[in-house]
Amino acid sequence: MRAAVITSSHRRVVACVLAVVAVALVVVFGVWGGSSSTSARQHHAARSPRSSPTAYPTVPAVPSSSSTGDSTTLPPLVRTDDPVAYVRAVAGALFGVANAEISRGAYLRFWTGELPSVVYADAAAKGLTLSVQNADAIDNLTAWWIPAQRVWNSEAAQHTTSRFVVTSVSVPDYWVNAVADGTLRDPGLRMERVMGVLTQSYGIDPAHRQTASRSVVIDLGLLCGPTQPGGCHLLAPQQPPSTGA
Repeated sequence: MRAAVITSSHRRVVACVLAVVAVALVVVFGVWGGSSSTSARQHHAARSPRSSPTAYPTVPAVPSSSSTGDSTTLPPLVRTDDPVAYVRAVAGALFGVANAEISRGAYLRFWTGELPSVVYADAAAKGLTLSVQNADAIDNLTAWWIPAQRVWNSEAAQHTTSRFVVTSVSVPDYWVNAVADGTLRDPGLRMERVMGVLTQSYGIDPAHRQTASRSVVIDLGLLCGPTQPGGCHLLAPQQPPSTGA
């Protein structure tokens, strides 16, 4: 498991801008950390939502071709400035992918297309560039959420299918506080915590396929209008802090 080590001077710039979001928790928007795990698919156990959960079934991402090569693509996610609608679509594409139906390379290109076309104002004022901002997002996806090529190939060989059901979407307390105290000023910045249950089935022999379920929680940082034209885009997929809310 790759450790989340800050080596870029640009990332230190982002840290200076946003470290106060949750200093005690060392939560930095754009500089991602988290505890180590044995696999990119080993997720934090879901915490209890603030209110009674309502299940929102998420349709798995469907490739536009039956090919298993790099020519297979996924359609872009829904374009909307509604952050809740967008994060549900993000969760469906992130956790509902069928590895045997699309290559990892094509899947990464799909996520590249979901990244912002502008730098959020708080970091732009400190010199962050678009290429570094978006490279950090992809780096975090591959560090924590998208399996390495070896694991991807293994899941494809096992004909792994995934179904993700969202049980709650809420704004984390640390984000509410950061906006309220003026730490984050860009009106297009959003953070939504998605909690749900991921169920996966796998096995080459149809008569002996196995099924396993686990809880998932992910904080999804977005850049929406008026900063980002054309609807919300994925800015910072990250693991929630290990303590606090």
